[in-house]
Amino acid sequence: MDTNKNNETQIDIGLLVRKGLKNISLILIICALTAVCAYVFVTRAKTPVFTASTEVYVLNSASQTSTSYNDMLMSKQLTNDFENIITNITVTEQVRDKLGLSISPQTLASKIRVTNKTDTRILVISVTDADPFEAARIANCVRDTATSKIVEIMSLDAVNLISEARIPTVSSGTGALKYAVLAALVALVACFGVILLVTMFNDKIESPLDVEEQLGISNLGTIPYVEKTEAKKAKAQ
Repeated sequence: MDTNKNNETQIDIGLLVRKGLKNISLILIICALTAVCAYVFVTRAKTPVFTASTEVYVLNSASQTSTSYNDMLMSKQLTNDFENIITNITVTEQVRDKLGLSISPQTLASKIRVTNKTDTRILVISVTDADPFEAARIANCVRDTATSKIVEIMSLDAVNLISEARIPTVSSGTGALKYAVLAALVALVACFGVILLVTMFNDKIESPLDVEEQLGISNLGTIPYVEKTEAKKAKAQ
């Protein structure tokens, strides 16, 4: 860290990088420990979630006579429309009432995700929940409730069922790995932040350049520091 005559502090990026590389082993250990702690904490504190998916095929008059690229492109462009209809409050309220759920329509909508399989007219309706049975039940009910709404609003011929949502046996995870990586990045930034603060408040003269910067005088010469052990070896020779 350099200080000029006007008492303005300048950040020497090169110096920070050198100090960071000098302590790279310690920094990596801190980042690794932080990541492990975050992973263990999230794994224990966060409830695993399960995802159940059901698939439907969107059928319209154009799809009966053509399978051109334009039809496929249109299917991709309409995925957002399908998702907005499926997660609409009208649909989620009906699903909530049918299943007797004790959550708000907005919370239910946040559990639903709609995707489109590449180059197909197949829509995948996925529901995530802490209860695998509930995830499958909600997914099937959302599909049944939303398909008639989609046909009515978008003037489609039909939305045909491909597969029912099955009760998932494996959890979708807790996102612990993502949190661990994020924690490691935060730890890395924090380490360099500490190095920056220590360097800013370090007023020790560590090099001839520091003498010129802080005292405003030129160096006539420097005397190298020799370790005692090295001096003894030189005398012995």
